[in-house]
Amino acid sequence: ILNRTNNIFELVSVEPVLNDKPSEKSKRDVLLSDEYEVQEEKNLRLKGQMIYMESWKMIMYLGTPVMPDLNSLISSGLYINDLSMHDFSRDLMLAGTQQSVELKLALDQEQQKSKKLEDSMRKLDDEMRRTDELLYQMIPKQVADRLRTGENPIDTCEMFDSVSILFSDVVTFTEICSRITPMEVVSMLNAMYSIFDTLTERNRVYKVS
Repeated sequence: ILNRTNNIFELVSVEPVLNDKPSEKSKRDVLLSDEYEVQEEKNLRLKGQMIYMESWKMIMYLGTPVMPDLNSLISSGLYINDLSMHDFSRDLMLAGTQQSVELKLALDQEQQKSKKLEDSMRKLDDEMRRTDELLYQMIPKQVADRLRTGENPIDTCEMFDSVSILFSDVVTFTEICSRITPMEVVSMLNAMYSIFDTLTERNRVYKVS
């Protein structure tokens, strides 16, 4: 040790440091593997310098606790004042804690931005779906899809040798409306045209609303 006076020595306590009374779990004679690992993490680590005291004929160890954060420091029963004031132990502890808080805050902000982006993308998908529905009501679906891919509008024009045009009407619609409530009229028309739309799509018929 005297030949390595410029080296930093790190000591680890054999027994775990317990801040409070041992729990029932620690009193068991047989410990599970994961419980043993948890206790190993509570061992106190000291890092410092070995100094030989000539008058005492002894070696004095000047060490400070090595803690990753304030939570580990408090769980070990120690405080900031227990760290050495003659080195950067306190500054490193506080700086590490501050950096951890800043990183957590930045992570929370990124998660909020990600959530807002997901909401915006979902709203965009809803608007695109509504736009598609409106577009399909104006022009045939296959023509709209071809225009969306950038095809020339002139090339989307098609010719048919013969076509059939169907005009539909609800017979005695005025009389029916006079006998039922407005909501019943809406429900009736919605049910009727939903069936009509299903039939037109099944038979590949273009409907002009």
